[in-house]
Amino acid sequence: LVVYISHDWTAVDSTGSPAVDDAKNSKRKRIAKFIENFLYLKTLGVDKLYIWIDYSCLEWDAKAILHAQRAAMPLYLMCCDEVAFLSSPTILKQSWNMLELFLRWVVRRPPFAPPQDRPFSMVRVGPTGSMDMFTFASDST
Repeated sequence: LVVYISHDWTAVDSTGSPAVDDAKNSKRKRIAKFIENFLYLKTLGVDKLYIWIDYSCLEWDAKAILHAQRAAMPLYLMCCDEVAFLSSPTILKQSWNMLELFLRWVVRRPPFAPPQDRPFSMVRVGPTGSMDMFTFASDST
């Protein structure tokens, strides 16, 4: 099972530049708690779960490769079984995050809708790693 994690870069480093996480590693801890909860919910072993998250899955040092990888975002989203977004006051105000969620909806709607036995869902991850799952099934009519 592959889970794509959407998040914002609201933390800043010592130079004032956007950072992946804050000094307390709050995001890492939140993702770890989400993974623990998700594995429990899905009754999966950790060896059956793969996480796709931009800061560890994209090549950040080569600008040309990074641009090509960003252009491939719809493909990454299509390949994932679930999308989880780390809820925050700003995540739905940032165009990149909105694009990720919109692309997920687009690639999973008819005529690309999942089979009835595999509905499309998104997971909202709360501040403590808690989860809200939103499931969207295809119309059978």
